[in-house]
Amino acid sequence: MVKVQVIAIVAALFIVTIAVNPSFADNGTCKHCMGDSFVQLIDKYAEKRECWFNKDHQFVIKLKIWNLDALIANFVNVLNANNQVIKAECKREALLKQCERNEVDSLSQCLMNNLQTVVRIYRDQEQCNGKPIKSKLLKIAAKLIFGSFEGWDKIHPDC
Repeated sequence: MVKVQVIAIVAALFIVTIAVNPSFADNGTCKHCMGDSFVQLIDKYAEKRECWFNKDHQFVIKLKIWNLDALIANFVNVLNANNQVIKAECKREALLKQCERNEVDSLSQCLMNNLQTVVRIYRDQEQCNGKPIKSKLLKIAAKLIFGSFEGWDKIHPDC
């Protein structure tokens, strides 16, 4: 059990290293870009959403909802900041779905979809730009995403 946890932590740290340090990533079209790594990371965690928000896992549910809202808002800030420094043809706006807040499962699905949307828009900005978009906001976003989802893994180890 401990070996599995250690391996999982090492793997997660490697993924974050790729996401936070672009010199480890090379996707062929945009050397040193981090967008694809972010998309893969978010897609991995989106697969766990159903378990994390399961009726048997109602522990700190409001905090998790708030956390998803905050992650989305943070990435929207990254996108807006990027739009100030990239070529005009690379600028992108985030058009997000309005999420109904009356049922946890549909709300968490909608929020996770919105998070995936903003991360994909970031990747598209970066690919269009042809090089990494340096930003302190992006480093913060990466740490928030990793910290949030790693925390949820600790709260719900069965997921």
